[in-house]
Formats: sequence, structure tokens, C-alpha cells
Amino acid sequence: MNVFHESEARKVELPGRTVIPLVGTEGIKSDRMSFGVAYLPPMSKMEPHKHINEEEIIYIIEGFGKVHFGDGRIENIEPGSVIVAPNSMDHIMENTSRSMMKWCWVFNPTVTIGKHTSK
Repeated sequence: MNVFHESEARKVELPGRTVIPLVGTEGIKSDRMSFGVAYLPPMSKMEPHKHINEEEIIYIIEGFGKVHFGDGRIENIEPGSVIVAPNSMDHIMENTSRSMMKWCWVFNPTVTIGKHTSK
């Protein structure tokens, strides 16, 4: 068992958001999954993106807004919401609140942040 704190992790600036990998290829090592947190500034929206080989689970911790899926669905999200983004499905996180949105994410299989997405 290992313990690792977010303050010790590398912050990765991706288009429209900050991602902090905590488990996987960085932080606590795992060859089966990746876990971390992400931050989206107030009143902002990420670019559409998808993960070709990975499924992603997202759990909203702070803030509220919308998630846009490539099939045209738009769902409201708030703390406690869980989102599953299947591999190869475009998705966009949108923060409609006046505070920072924070979520945690899990990828399977493990990923190297910044090298796993495709527009």
C-alpha cells in the first residue's frame, strides 16, 4: 500500500484544464489503471476530445456545469455526478459555475497524461 499527496504531483496544463496524475505512470505506479484530479476554471469549456483506447470514469467533486457527448447528449453535472466516457466517444466538460470545477478521473487501461487523447 502507498500514500501520495496531490501537492507532490506534477501539474499538466492541457487545453482548458489542469490535470494532476496521482496513480499510473506517475505518482503511485500502476500498470492497470490511472487515477488523478482535474480542474476547470469558472465559466469555461474544454475542447472536444476522446480517448481512443481507454475508458474514463469522472466523478465531480466541486463546481457544476454540463458534459457534452459526441452523440449529441448534454447532461447537467454537479458534485456527486458520475460520468462514464467510453473509448472513442468525444466529450466536453463545461463549467457553468463561478468557482473552480474539480473532478477525479480513472482510466483503464493506464495512460500517460498528455499522450492519450486524440481530437
